[in-house]
Amino acid sequence: IVELLDDQAALGRTVLTHWGEKTPDELIPVSMADIVVHTWDLSRAVDQVPVVDARLAGVGLDALRDLGAQYPIHGSRLLGASIEAPSTEPLHRLLAFTGRDPDWMRSGQ
Repeated sequence: IVELLDDQAALGRTVLTHWGEKTPDELIPVSMADIVVHTWDLSRAVDQVPVVDARLAGVGLDALRDLGAQYPIHGSRLLGASIEAPSTEPLHRLLAFTGRDPDWMRSGQ
């Protein structure tokens, strides 16, 4: 993957996705959002507080917003309906955008 990211020609290629043809530059931030959100999911499922870089959460949120401006991603199998974020923290905003309550914990604490 690292070699691919260093290859500018490879980054310019397009691949067919559910959302039409996209470049790796367009897909990598969406994948980052997925990793951040599921890191939070797994952490909360075992009553842990996730440690997530705010920049990654922000990049992921921007990527999903861009994707959502082009395709109906809410209410699909991809995302639930957005909810209001309890704060302006990038992770809280990303989670709320995906329909997750950032304050949720399995134990209800």
